[in-house]
Amino acid sequence: MKQRYAALVFISLIGMAGVADAWAYSMVGRITGLRVQSNYCYITINDRSAGGYSNSWHRTVGEVCSVAKMAFDNGRSVKVEATEDPKKNNINDIHAIEMTWENITWPPYRP
Repeated sequence: MKQRYAALVFISLIGMAGVADAWAYSMVGRITGLRVQSNYCYITINDRSAGGYSNSWHRTVGEVCSVAKMAFDNGRSVKVEATEDPKKNNINDIHAIEMTWENITWPPYRP
């Protein structure tokens, strides 16, 4: 009997002009907070390995926000790539997001 695997992966990039001095990091976990205001979407992610970034607001826009909303509504985990703003009082930005339902691999493929 063949098994069916449903998977959904979204990766979206936002231009990163002006963040040459910024430090990039990733987080994996469930979205614990979502706020939409003006043209931005603010997201918190529970990732215990992310220190002070876990459950802290991050800003994003566009497709990343759409995927975050789907993950939040469905209780799915996400992996995000974020950039720390070099100005300590500014909010950090999420510039990529990935959401999956199953274990997915990149090539080389396993038979």
